[in-house]
Amino acid sequence: MAKTTFFSTEPIFFKCIYIFTFILFSYFLYETIFIDEEERSGLILYLMVLFGMYFIRRFYLVNNRKKNKNNPTQFDK
Repeated sequence: MAKTTFFSTEPIFFKCIYIFTFILFSYFLYETIFIDEEERSGLILYLMVLFGMYFIRRFYLVNNRKKNKNNPTQFDK
């Protein structure tokens, strides 16, 4: 059986956001390396917002799992 990972358990909306973030990050690296500073598009702000969404979501899920592990319901006993 396949091992469950963080990405495999996420809803499709967040998977799309993560994929879009990866594409945007790749383009940002391209701009940083190959394009002059005056001609850059300013995508760094969008990239920071998307990475922020990822880390906030990840933090929320990890804390939620810890809380559920420490406080089992009546069905878990």
